[in-house]
Amino acid sequence: MKKIKILLSKNWFDTLLNELQKNDENKTSENLKDIIIDTLVYNNLIQDKIDTYFDWKFEDLKYQGLVIQNNNYLVYFTQKLGNNFRTKSRNTFIKQNSLPILKQYETKTNIKEIFIALNPIDWMNLKDKRNFKVNISESIKSDIKQLVFMDFQITKSMMLILDNKFTEVLNAYKEKINLVEYIKEKNLLRQKNKINKSIIIEYQKNDGYIFVDVYAKLDGANRQDTLLTCKVLSKLTDDEKNKTLNFWLLNDDKISSKIMTEINNLGFIFQGKDRNDSIFVEDNLDLNINNKNNFLLRNQKLLKANIYKKYNEILNVDECFACDYNIADNLIISHIYRHIDIQNEFKKGNITYNEAFKLTTNGDNGFLFCPNHDKEFEKGLSIIFTKSFKSNIDKHKRRMFGIYE
Repeated sequence: MKKIKILLSKNWFDTLLNELQKNDENKTSENLKDIIIDTLVYNNLIQDKIDTYFDWKFEDLKYQGLVIQNNNYLVYFTQKLGNNFRTKSRNTFIKQNSLPILKQYETKTNIKEIFIALNPIDWMNLKDKRNFKVNISESIKSDIKQLVFMDFQITKSMMLILDNKFTEVLNAYKEKINLVEYIKEKNLLRQKNKINKSIIIEYQKNDGYIFVDVYAKLDGANRQDTLLTCKVLSKLTDDEKNKTLNFWLLNDDKISSKIMTEINNLGFIFQGKDRNDSIFVEDNLDLNINNKNNFLLRNQKLLKANIYKKYNEILNVDECFACDYNIADNLIISHIYRHIDIQNEFKKGNITYNEAFKLTTNGDNGFLFCPNHDKEFEKGLSIIFTKSFKSNIDKHKRRMFGIYE
C-alpha cells in the first residue's frame, strides 16, 4: 500500500468543514478529506487513491492550502465562492495569502512546485454542472497573471471558472510579458478607480538607463497587492544592470522596518519626505556639484509623490487638475512658488536649506496640469478666476480652487 503524506492548514480545514456542514450537518472531517483527495486526483497532483494510505498532518500554516510531502507540491486553494458562484472579495479570493507561499517557494524550503486550485467544495459543486458562469473581475485576472508569472501553475479545476480566452492568455503570459507591457496593464487597471488609487507605477528610460517609480499604499489589503507588484517588477528587471527602482508611500501610515527591509531586498530604494539628500539624474543634469550650501536640488519626483499623497483621495490624479485631459504620462508638475525663486531666497540667506527644500517639494506647492493648462498657469492666468475653465472643473476641483456656484 502506498503512503502519501499531506500537510495542511488546520484553520483552513476547519473553515472548509464548517462550510460543508452548512448544507449537511451530518458531514464529517472524513467526508471533507475524501473531497480534498478527489480534488487532488482530478488535478493530476496525485495519481489515484486506490491502495493508498493518507497520512494527514495539521499545522498552523499561513495560507489556505496543503503540501503533498511525497513530491513537495504546494497546492494553494481559492477562497470559497459565495452565493450563485460569485467571488466574495477581489482581495481575498486568490491574492491575500499568496505571499507566504512565495517566500517559502523562493527559499526552496521543502517546496518544489506551486499550484493554484479551485476550492474543494466549489469543485465538488461545479464539476458536473453545465452552462454556468463565474464572473471573474479584471483585478482578479490580473492577480492570477501575476501569480503565474511568479511560477504558480494553474490546475484543471481552475479551468472550470476561467473562460477560454483568458486561459489562452495565461498559457503564453509568462513568456510574452515584459516590463513595459506589465506596467501598462497595471496602470490601465488603476484608471478604473477615479480617486483613492492604491498603486501608481511610472516608467522612464533615458540613454539605456531604466527608472521605475512605484507610488503605493501598504495598509490593510493594499499591502498584499503592493508587495506582489514589487516582486513582479523586481523579477522583470532582474537582468537589467542600469536601473533604479524607487518606492514612495501614497499615505502617511507608519511602515514597519520588516516591510521596508522586504521592499529593499527586492531592489527598491525606499524614498520619503525625509530623504533630503535624494538625487535624481534627470533632475540634475545641469549640476556638476552636490553641495547643499550653494545649490538646492530640484527634486521633481519627491514633489510629485507629495502631490499624489495630498490629492489622491479627492481627485483623479490621472487627469489634469483643471480639465478632463487624461493622458497621465503627459501631465506636467506645475509649481505655484517657482523652484528658481525658492533657490534664490535660499542663496540670499533668507531661508534655511531645510525650509527651502520643504517649500520646493511640498505637495501644497504644485498641481498636475495638461500641457495647455500648464502654459496658462505659467503665464499667470489663474484658473480660479478664468471662467472658461469653470465648466470643466468637477465639484472637488471647484472647492479646491475656490470656485463656488
